[in-house]
Amino acid sequence: MLPPLAQARPSHAWLATAAPGLAVCAMLGAAYVLVPAWLPALAAVLALASVAYAYTRRSGTGVAEAPDGDQFRALVEAMNEGLARLDPNGRVAYANRGFCRMLGYEPQELTGLALADLIDPNCRAIWDEQQLRRRSGAHDAYEIDLCRKDGRVLSASISPCPLFDAQQRFCGSFAVVTDITQRRQTDEMLRWVARVTAPLTGKEFFRSLMRNLALAFDLRIAFIAECTDFPTTRVRTLAHWNGADFTPNFEFALEGSPCEKVVQDGQVFCVPDRVTELFAGARGLPVRGYLGVPIFDSTDEQVIGHVVFLSEGPLDESVMASPLFQIFVSRAGVELRRKRAEDILRASEEKYRLLVENQTDLVVKYDAEQRLLFVSPSFCELFERREAQLLGTRFRPATAAEDAGNFARAWNELALQPHRTSFEERVSTRLGWRSIAWSARALAGAGGALDSVVAAGRDVTERKHAEEQSRRHLQQLAHVGRVSALGEMATAIAHEINQPLTAIHTYARASQRLLAQQSEAPEDLRHALDRVAVQAERAGEIIRRLRRFLAREGVQAQAADINELAGEVLALVRQEARQYGIALVENLQPGLPSVQVDAIQIQQIIVNLVKNAMDATNACADCKRLLELGTSLEDGGGVRVSVRDHAGGVAAQDAEQIFEPFFTTKSTGMGIGLAISRSIAEAHGARLWLEQPAGPGALFHLSLPRAAHGASDAA
Repeated sequence: MLPPLAQARPSHAWLATAAPGLAVCAMLGAAYVLVPAWLPALAAVLALASVAYAYTRRSGTGVAEAPDGDQFRALVEAMNEGLARLDPNGRVAYANRGFCRMLGYEPQELTGLALADLIDPNCRAIWDEQQLRRRSGAHDAYEIDLCRKDGRVLSASISPCPLFDAQQRFCGSFAVVTDITQRRQTDEMLRWVARVTAPLTGKEFFRSLMRNLALAFDLRIAFIAECTDFPTTRVRTLAHWNGADFTPNFEFALEGSPCEKVVQDGQVFCVPDRVTELFAGARGLPVRGYLGVPIFDSTDEQVIGHVVFLSEGPLDESVMASPLFQIFVSRAGVELRRKRAEDILRASEEKYRLLVENQTDLVVKYDAEQRLLFVSPSFCELFERREAQLLGTRFRPATAAEDAGNFARAWNELALQPHRTSFEERVSTRLGWRSIAWSARALAGAGGALDSVVAAGRDVTERKHAEEQSRRHLQQLAHVGRVSALGEMATAIAHEINQPLTAIHTYARASQRLLAQQSEAPEDLRHALDRVAVQAERAGEIIRRLRRFLAREGVQAQAADINELAGEVLALVRQEARQYGIALVENLQPGLPSVQVDAIQIQQIIVNLVKNAMDATNACADCKRLLELGTSLEDGGGVRVSVRDHAGGVAAQDAEQIFEPFFTTKSTGMGIGLAISRSIAEAHGARLWLEQPAGPGALFHLSLPRAAHGASDAA
């Protein structure tokens, strides 16, 4: 039975609200006066007492009545914290159930016991100092270690409150005791993690973590494994503690094991007991309990590994709620993510290192001052320099005069969006003069200023030689095509040339007769000679036209009038068309802009299209013998040339192949005319295609780009 409160002097206003606290003192049997200076130290008690005060019953008049002593006693006994009162000699006068439970004693065992006997020897000096402070009225909280009945150490936080009687004589103290053993263990473990694992990474870190985790929670096996494939079907251990030592790392399939649920479901999975009976993959292991925790990547979407704990006996599921456990697992996840990122980076660096070191392309990196920061082995080899000779220098190889400014222009372009450029230059190398095509990209630093430039170069000398050879072959084929076309028109051309020559012969004979007769009609003689001159000029123009058409010069693109070019083609083929009875219709739109072309090659395309149309018309017995050649302005500003016949047209199955080399629908054709024509068109940036017209026949279009500043030359 607790002694009643003998004396209390509520001489301060705050005592009105502290009534529950006074009631607690009454329970503890103290004939003491509460001094306001202690009040902060009694925060925990007063908070508890306030709850008790609120727990009152209302009388019939609605006035709240203070709870009786039994209610307060029940409240104190129900506290999770320990509550104890010591007499002036430091012996236990009262201890609630919470305090008894903390130390493992029964209440009667603690009553009368000197609390100093329960203080850990390492903390005895702290206890003695605190007792002196209580006598002086100090009430600051402190931490101390107590010895439990079973010998284990309890770390406690003490919130004391000294007690004095009416004459201000020290009468003992009471205190709220909080068990902080787990918190202190957590703190110590955190310090251990920081101390032990800070210098460790990778394999050593995982080993240290798994071993200490198993020891801390009395687990037989602890291991961490990473996923080896995605979607994951197999994992590989990174550290495997078997209870006595580390097992060499191994890889295993998830199927049939409890690990399968952890990794594939991405959830914590616990089997407290009989795991070997439930999962075939766990049979034969000397364990009963299983706990697996997944580890996610930085996005928390992909499982990249898991931590597993196995116990010899039934596994206590409460281990998952332990802060220590959560710290361990969290730290393991951080390290696995770091390792994975490092592995990915290392693999990427290795891949690019192999690419750079084993490719023939050149790779360089410059700083903002054009000093070399990196050079590939191929660059060093091509320019016969060692890496050490190049790094930090502004090395530039000897460059052909016509390309001398290309590098500087490209560097200036890199300062502008999109900070990319490309250029070519001919440079002197160990292989002689070589053409290098560069592609460069600028990397921005702080503030967006140019920080560095990465450039990749490729030796395109052979490609340029091949392109030049291809151009020469195209010119040769084009020339062959023109010769072939003229061969086919030989009869008509001979007839066309024969007309002025016959006229020249006739007028020359007439002039001879006039001279022989010594005619006095000089006007007749002058007229005859004028006609000779006109016909000779006509014959000369025909010959010049043929020579131009047969010329084997290179491509000479310049502004030209498309109507003039088309007119000259019509002049070449008109006689042949007349012989075959084919009417030529000109639909040349006036005022067209100039086109930037090689006139002879474009005329070759038009001649080929017209000749094909004439051949198709001749092969058709009952079709309209009409051929249309027209020019027009396109919506996009280009100029179009169109050739239309009214013969049998092109079959749908042939339309896809008609521009392929050596494909022909003629019994005597070579199949190179349209192929050469399309190649010439593409070399000019033009387009040549077939359109199926609404009526019979075939319609070919040639779309040409206009000259950059070409004004119309046509009237």
